[in-house]
Amino acid sequence: MWTLNGTGRAGKTWTAWPAPGAIPLQALRSGGNVDSTGWSVQSDSINLAGAQVTVTVDGAAQAVTVTQLDANYGSRYAIRFNPMGWATAAGKTYQVAIANIPTAINYTVQIVDCP
Repeated sequence: MWTLNGTGRAGKTWTAWPAPGAIPLQALRSGGNVDSTGWSVQSDSINLAGAQVTVTVDGAAQAVTVTQLDANYGSRYAIRFNPMGWATAAGKTYQVAIANIPTAINYTVQIVDCP
């Protein structure tokens, strides 16, 4: 990748996959299934060690397993979280809250179907 006339930094304190906002379910199934590979959050400035992740759908908390990822394979700090007993579905909105870290992270993902 070439960075022309820039620093190569977006100026964001964290990034997530799936990203906040609307995202096609088909994008989460391309090259694997996000439920098995895991949702992820990474940051160069927010230490995610010990992060507690809560995923809520329609007001109900969904069980997840959280795994600390090795440093510097993207960002300095990274976690992934996998659904336990549920699957990412079109037409659902997921509220993600990450606590027990220096700066809490909260975002919403809306899964849409784009056949």
